[in-house]
Amino acid sequence: MGTKLPGMDIFAPFAGIVRFTVEDGQVVDTGEQLAVVEAVKLESTVDAPGPGVARRRAVDDFADVAGGDLLLSLEQVDEEREERSEGKGQ
Repeated sequence: MGTKLPGMDIFAPFAGIVRFTVEDGQVVDTGEQLAVVEAVKLESTVDAPGPGVARRRAVDDFADVAGGDLLLSLEQVDEEREERSEGKGQ
């Protein structure tokens, strides 16, 4: 219990303004949009490379970021905990 599962860090693709589309602690699926980075005439979505729990600790919404800056982390979903919580609703 209380063990942090390994995850993955998500970085800005280029310099711009970041706008998050997920909340801290939100469970996301592969391909789900996490944020948008906007520059003068350029916009890029930042999608989840795999399932996980979004942890927005790195920067605030609408912050200026440089290319390669850490935006957020995805923690692995604790499948055992998820199964237990799903089983309670039955």
